[in-house]
Amino acid sequence: MSRTFVMAMAAAVSLAWANDASAQQAGYRPRGVSNPYRQPAVSPYLNLLRNGGSVASNYYNLVRPQQEFRRGMQYNEQSINNLQQQTRAIQQEQVETRALLRRQAAGSTLNSTGHPVTRRSHGKYFRTNR
Repeated sequence: MSRTFVMAMAAAVSLAWANDASAQQAGYRPRGVSNPYRQPAVSPYLNLLRNGGSVASNYYNLVRPQQEFRRGMQYNEQSINNLQQQTRAIQQEQVETRALLRRQAAGSTLNSTGHPVTRRSHGKYFRTNR
């Protein structure tokens, strides 16, 4: 047997075993990957070689706007994710506050300040008995 034939057979056998990845689920996305289609399929720099213009005009009229658009989209996505996290934190605080208020209302009465309260009670400040 020739050496190339043995190498080809070894490669074929390893490829046959490699196509079955039972540890991965269908549709699996690792953590932190919010949008698998975020990266462009084709580099925007391929527009440099388009016909009908110089390389400089293609760069400033085609490549740079695409890059700025993608940068803006990433910024918007980060902003939306931050707002969603803040919203979840506020909702959790509201749930905790409601639970605390329910426990306080059900378990005890509010403590008094020790000072009697009446309406329009300015008599002792101005030495009038009203």
